[in-house]
Amino acid sequence: MTGQLETAFRPLIPATVIIDSRNLAGQAAEVLGARRYPTVPGVEAALRMYGFAAHQVIAAVATRADGGAGTWLAREIRRNCDYAQRIEDAGGHVLRGYLREKFGRPEEKQVDVLCARAIASAAYAARHEGSPSRAIVLLSKDADLTPMSEFAHTLDVPVYFAAPSVVHNRNLDHWLLLGQAALAVMTEARGTVGHGLRDQIARLAFERWDRPYDWTVSGFATRQGREVVQLRNAAGVPGTVPLAEFGGCRPAPRSVHRLYPAGVDLGERNAEFPWVALARCAPAVRDPNLLKVKVVERIGPTLVSVDLPGGPRGVKVDVPVDNVAVGRAIVVYDDGYRARFVGGLEGVTSGASPLLTPLIAEITGFLPGTGVAKAVLADGRAVVARLPRGFRGGIGARYVTVAAGETRDGNPLYQAVSSPLVP
Repeated sequence: MTGQLETAFRPLIPATVIIDSRNLAGQAAEVLGARRYPTVPGVEAALRMYGFAAHQVIAAVATRADGGAGTWLAREIRRNCDYAQRIEDAGGHVLRGYLREKFGRPEEKQVDVLCARAIASAAYAARHEGSPSRAIVLLSKDADLTPMSEFAHTLDVPVYFAAPSVVHNRNLDHWLLLGQAALAVMTEARGTVGHGLRDQIARLAFERWDRPYDWTVSGFATRQGREVVQLRNAAGVPGTVPLAEFGGCRPAPRSVHRLYPAGVDLGERNAEFPWVALARCAPAVRDPNLLKVKVVERIGPTLVSVDLPGGPRGVKVDVPVDNVAVGRAIVVYDDGYRARFVGGLEGVTSGASPLLTPLIAEITGFLPGTGVAKAVLADGRAVVARLPRGFRGGIGARYVTVAAGETRDGNPLYQAVSSPLVP
């Protein structure tokens, strides 16, 4: 793909990459289904798909304890130190912050300040010290870093906030939305992740709720205020069951239990990566909040509309940037207040699927009154591209796009998942 970009369009954009490592691990959980940390080669490879050549990779990692280091905190610090060493061994640079325990959870200190200082240093170096970087890619969704990105812009060095969500809805000039392909490459994820898990979860909860399966205990957690047992099936699909179903007694780790897929567990905020909600007894009916719908329209980079069966039409649903094409059958969880995306029903999506691969498109013209543009991909295919709200650009502007189905007249439809790339 890199060769296509360099011959069909322009060379890759040299960039300094700054990673808020813990923030990005949370992004991986949002998209892939588990916390995973990026590697230097992975970041370099993933950003090539977005048109950038990583000139320098800088990772902020909490490697020092703030206050006393008990057993739990000491273990976290050791893990972070090992990760920092891997970054340095691969040629990256590490910014070392602090970690402390707050209300039973880890909290970083100084990491955002270190990232802000790195933005300022990289921008100054690009403007005044001969650095080859023409842009900064910030792998974080931390809004506190916005003021420093604005400082970089005064030096004519764009800062691209990169994350799976949120960044395109802020008043930012430069952003990238990361999908499964990018985050899987960044973190060198193996096995079934992301949409592959979502699709299996959707099928289990919607189609196979009336039959039991073997699930192996993998841990314990608190979700939605109650203690649950975490389990996985033979395919690695995650599930939870209330500890109360075991009489309040924790089952042995790695013990196997025959359980029914009774619905979905959407986590503490009821909007996290779904797990299968399991039960020891067969449910009488499928969870009525689970609905099968088809994607009617791609409204924006992370938003589609669907028609609920027997209910309102044109309901907006937040979705990942990729693999949710117009016409696709999906399962949503609708509690009467909001419909949430669970997964697809057409089968497990492989990492090589064209619906997951980001491609750079160059604008060749506009379709008046439609909100879409004519574009050409790096391989020469002519497509229709839906641009983000508030962004247009002229002929020749380039966007990162993902496949989004077809227009009503049968033309390939692509959704832009970035602001315009620098010329």
